[in-house]
Formats: sequence, C-alpha cells, structure tokens
Amino acid sequence: MSDNKANRFNFRAWHTKWRIWADSIQIIGVLFPEKDDAIDPDWVLMQSTGLLDRNQKEIFEGDICRFSPGVIPDTYEVFWSETKWLGRSDYGMIDLGLLKKQSDGIVEDFTCEVIGNIYEHPELLK
Repeated sequence: MSDNKANRFNFRAWHTKWRIWADSIQIIGVLFPEKDDAIDPDWVLMQSTGLLDRNQKEIFEGDICRFSPGVIPDTYEVFWSETKWLGRSDYGMIDLGLLKKQSDGIVEDFTCEVIGNIYEHPELLK
C-alpha cells in the first residue's frame, strides 16, 4: 500500500427512514438548510477515519472492516473512541492506528478491507 491516507474531514450521512446515503457535498444542504426548517433527526452523520483500506476505499465511522491475516475475529465495526479510531467486535477491539504504520512500511503483516457498513449490512458482524 503506497498511500493509506484519505481526507479525514470527509463526511457521509445515512437516513435511517429513507435508507439513503448523502455524501459530503449533499450533507451541506442537510445540516445547513436554507430555510428555517429543523434538521431532520433521522440523518446519522459519519466522519472519515482519514485512512484507506487495501483497495484504496475510504474508511468511515460505521464501516465494517475485515482484517487479515491472524486477527480474530476478522470483522470489526469502525468507531471513534475519544482519542482514536478503533474497530469493535463482540470479542474486543483493534486500534486502526496500526494501519497508518502499515502505510509507512512498518507493519506489513495484516490488511484491512471495507466489506460493508452497520446500516446496510449489520449481519456481517454476526
């Protein structure tokens, strides 16, 4: 992996009732409506981790990632924990900061791949 960095100030949003995504540009209209309309509480905002997976896909909060080899279990939900990005499963957590080391050539023994997200594919965590 030559460059494992994305823009950590990218966002996406999921509408829980309509089951649709909004990207960073569309979110501006959702969060800052032109009229005095209230912001729809059914939008869930997710921030980019600033990292890319092994396929150069941007990793966002709420994504489900598969780590390999040797990470048990192999699927984790990505979330922010006060000071850093972590992956969470029923069995424990993994520090996504290790992916940054991989891009610097320090850690080459495992990779991460986004395989879905908690809104469209929750069954991937079971």
